[in-house]
Formats: sequence, structure tokens, C-alpha cells
Amino acid sequence: MINLSRYRKTSNQDGGQYSGPCLFTGEGRDRFTIVPQRGRWFCRKCSNGCTEGQDDGNYRHGKIEDERITKMPVVKERKSSITYEAAIGFAQNMNQRGLQYLRNRNINEETVARFHLGMTSNQAAITIPNIYHWNKKPVCNAIKYRRLPENVAGKEKYGSLPGSHSKGIFNFDALQTHEIFGIIANSIFDVMLIHQLGYPVIGPFAGEASWEPEWGKFIKWDYVINMGDRDPPDKLGKCPGEEYMLKRSLLLNTSVTENVINTLPPGEYTDISEAYEHGFDIRGWFSDTLEKGFKS
Repeated sequence: MINLSRYRKTSNQDGGQYSGPCLFTGEGRDRFTIVPQRGRWFCRKCSNGCTEGQDDGNYRHGKIEDERITKMPVVKERKSSITYEAAIGFAQNMNQRGLQYLRNRNINEETVARFHLGMTSNQAAITIPNIYHWNKKPVCNAIKYRRLPENVAGKEKYGSLPGSHSKGIFNFDALQTHEIFGIIANSIFDVMLIHQLGYPVIGPFAGEASWEPEWGKFIKWDYVINMGDRDPPDKLGKCPGEEYMLKRSLLLNTSVTENVINTLPPGEYTDISEAYEHGFDIRGWFSDTLEKGFKS
């Protein structure tokens, strides 16, 4: 009988995946994964030349022959370290160096406190948690970080802390009251800046391509200003930010689709943050954009 006492649930995909040491060699801690619902296993290659299953590049895989595997033991799911308390802990690390970077991005200290922005323990990056209220309780299931410019050095500017479930609506609390209009922005810094300017605004926390079809059901706004970014054209000459904006407008719930105003940032600016940095009248532009939307 296959003993799963040393295995833990690591994913809900395919009805649940359970990982632990290699079943055949005992090597490793999580290299061997069993997918009971599919009756399959797969394993990163062991160093002692295991020949079980079939070779597939860096993996071996095979069929679960022992039918008793269906009697799964009770195993505890791995708990994520991403919690509201963890986000508050990072917020307490915020220092003048981090605040100066955010001031340079036109984010004031009131907004820093509102979004619980913090610093990693090594002071190398700003932490941006996705905190919202559900059943009147604060929830955080994802924390992104933005490396400070002097700490990038060829690395990605943005990343997510381990355990983050990054697909979600940033500033979800803005959807919990009815408004005449609201704004969907692409970047998290645009969301924070537009909120700072006094508008109801949300955005996809994991990036502009991550908008999910069912999120439209949460929108209670009569009109939606759906924004894209002016990213550099791709190889086909298309602007990715505009493409994502148009795809998102099609995914919005049918109850608001007729009242979606698609727009790119004013002038030739890449995003709202850049336009604001150059002194553009963002409030006046939003008013004009909404008025044109009413008339169309």
C-alpha cells in the first residue's frame, strides 16, 4: 500500500495534488507528486537513476497501479505565510527611504497608510499587499513587492512573496458601495494615485492580462472608465495595453457592458502616473472623458 503519511496537499488542481519524497527511492522532500483523481504520478528525476515510469525530459511519470491510493489519509494543507498580520508587519518596516521613493512616485503618506505599504526585512523593496474586507474582516492573500531602483541590478522590478495568490482585484473595497462611475486602471501605482485623487478605482493585482470574467459581477457603478496603458508596440505593431483594455471590456458583466468607456491615458503619456508627474490636469481629463461617455 502506498503510504502518504509523509505527503502534503500542495495544489487543488485536478482535484488535489499531494507532494513528498520520491515513492521509489525516498529521495527529496517534495519531488514526487501524486494526482489521485487522474490516477497519475510525476517526479523530478532522482540522482540515483530511478527507472520507474516513463522518461519525459526532466521528469518521470507513470500510472498509479495500487488502487488503495484512493483511500487518502487526512493531510494538512500547507498554510500560506501571506496574511493580514504579515502585511501589517511589513508596513511597520516602512522607513524614510521607502517614503521618499513613494513621494517620487507622487504617493503621499496618507495613501501609504491606506494601502498598508511597507518594506521587506532587508529594506530592498516596497511591499504592496492586496488587502480588502470580506464579511467586515480584513483579508490579505497576496503581497507584491517593487524593488527600489538601486536594488534592481538586472532583476525583475516586481515580484510576489511566496504563498501569494496574486489573481485578484486591487482596492476591492471601492466596489462595496454604489457609485455613479468608477475607474479600472492597469497598474497598482495608477490605482493608488487615482484613489488619492478622490475617485473610486480598482485594478487587476496580478497585471493587466489577469482580469477574470466573473469579476464584473462585483461592479455596482453606473459607468465604468476602462483604462489601457500606452505600452510600446509589439512586433505586430499593436499596443498591448490597448489590447488588454478591449479584452477586459468584453469580459465585464453584461449589466455594465453598455456603459463602459474605453480610453487610453491623456496626451501621449504611458499611464496616469506619468501624466500626473508632468502636471497634466487629471481631474479635468476624467470629467471630460465621462461627459463624452454620457453623450455617446
